[in-house]
Amino acid sequence: MTTTRALSNDSRMVAAYVLPRPDTLAGMNTPPQGRPPTSQLAWAAFICSILVCVPMLGMVAILLGAIALSRIRNSRGAIGGRRLALWAMGIGSAMLVIWVMGLDRFQVWYLDRVESRMTEALDSAMVAAMAGDPSGVRAEWGETATMIGDESVLEFGRLARERWGGFIGVSLNRSNTAGTVLDPAMTATFEFEFERGIRPGAATFSLITNAGELLPLTQIMQLEISDPDHAPLRLGVEDAVSSPEGQLDGASSEPT
Repeated sequence: MTTTRALSNDSRMVAAYVLPRPDTLAGMNTPPQGRPPTSQLAWAAFICSILVCVPMLGMVAILLGAIALSRIRNSRGAIGGRRLALWAMGIGSAMLVIWVMGLDRFQVWYLDRVESRMTEALDSAMVAAMAGDPSGVRAEWGETATMIGDESVLEFGRLARERWGGFIGVSLNRSNTAGTVLDPAMTATFEFEFERGIRPGAATFSLITNAGELLPLTQIMQLEISDPDHAPLRLGVEDAVSSPEGQLDGASSEPT
């Protein structure tokens, strides 16, 4: 009797030792308390959004932030980082707008500076041509400078003085891109002011990358000034970037 009672007590002790309590089993099915882990995509989006030195990275931040928000929503609380993803999308949107506006302003500034250099080069070439200075003209020309003979420059200056008098200045009307990516160029229409009036004309320029500078070197390739009463005055490679009428694109024979 005593032995049986002892075995029963030992069995209860073993059962109590091996089997967990019912309240402990219930706790094992309850998810752990605390904050869920932050989404790695949300962190990646936020890092991309603050790297303002990289152009258009704000678009990547917006995309990653949107994906992170979708995954956080579908996780039903298992993944956190919703606010971080929203911050990343907001900062990324702001950076994208700033970059787009900055690039637009830079493009306007860049074109304005290139056009200024084109006008300055053409003005210097005209002054030299009117003064009968072939070397001064060739200094503003590109690779075709060696093809411009002294006689051509002297004849150009003589005819311009006879037809329109002394040269006063030149102003740019409109410019267009030309050439290729590897060999960029620009054509532009100008108004040439002389003592006897204003004559329309056009010129073609080559744009040469200048090491260490943001702006390219602008060198004249061909120059043409229209005249309704005579043949147009040309200086440079014959028929370079010419229209069917034999004039540079944009040049007009009508007086202004």
